[in-house]
Amino acid sequence: MAQKKIDPESEAALEIVKVELLREKSVAEEQKQREQMIAEANMMLGRIQTANMFGKLAVTSTFVWFKKVKESKVYKDIPNIGTWDSFCKSAGYSKRYVDEKIQELDVFGEGLLEV
Repeated sequence: MAQKKIDPESEAALEIVKVELLREKSVAEEQKQREQMIAEANMMLGRIQTANMFGKLAVTSTFVWFKKVKESKVYKDIPNIGTWDSFCKSAGYSKRYVDEKIQELDVFGEGLLEV
């Protein structure tokens, strides 16, 4: 089957249409990738917020436990500890820091745990 000859103007117009279609396809693909990246970023943001919440919960819980030990004075009966200062140091904190955090718990309340 013989192909029909197309005049140069029509051939140029067809090429322009092809180029335009390729450009539109490229723009659509870029938009799709951008939307996927936005969705992934939102998912990561949620994970970061969740991790931060668990971190704050862990810190708060730690100082609730410190408070219970301090109030009960049970640290005095722990071999090789005996003092509040030694107890705090053996847990990796200074007595001053732990006391400040316990005071913050007293001020803001243990209701932070419920949040």
